[in-house]
Amino acid sequence: MQDYAEDMGYNNWLKMMATFRRAKDMLCSPDGYKILASWFILEVIGQWLEARESINSELKEAI
Repeated sequence: MQDYAEDMGYNNWLKMMATFRRAKDMLCSPDGYKILASWFILEVIGQWLEARESINSELKEAI
């Protein structure tokens, strides 16, 4: 998560998470923090899978 925070211009991933829409109500508890972090990680994984699928499709078309 630190790499993503730095890519977004934050020197700390908690500062990055504090900018999320639901941060005010979710970062108030340990469970809320875990859920918000999980949402972020799942979003990153989803983007990675989508990019991977796009690359695979382009490779199949090229062959």
